[in-house]
Amino acid sequence: HRLGQIVFSSLDPMEGKGRELTRASVNFRSDQDDWDLSPDGTHVAIAVNSEGADGHIKILSLKDGDARDLILKDHAGLQSMDWAPDGKGMYISDRTAWGADLLYVDVHGEATVLRQQLGSFITWGVPSPNGEHLAILEWSAAGSVWLQSESE
Repeated sequence: HRLGQIVFSSLDPMEGKGRELTRASVNFRSDQDDWDLSPDGTHVAIAVNSEGADGHIKILSLKDGDARDLILKDHAGLQSMDWAPDGKGMYISDRTAWGADLLYVDVHGEATVLRQQLGSFITWGVPSPNGEHLAILEWSAAGSVWLQSESE
């Protein structure tokens, strides 16, 4: 786990790094730092590490620095995160004991499982800009074992 600060600053293509917009203390897993900017550019959602069985998303306002927390009951394996084009929710991957679930989480923290992928620990949902389609990454591996004994 990595405990630290995540800082968001404005960026001017000509002048470079601008003023600080907001910052937050976060506890990322050592292999991850998933966050996404809302479609209107006013909020950042950050998947942070949480202890126990529940997931934790921190939503930061880039306008006034306010922060709020969404706790996702029984979804502790949060991975990829992409806002829906309308800004009313996010598509989030949740690693589970049996595979990976693709969730839709609204801005109030209500999670709906859209798709379960058994036997894999990776999935990802990326919406089209108009919100009419969802590209889904699914990764799987299959294997088999064959044993032949020699007959005498």
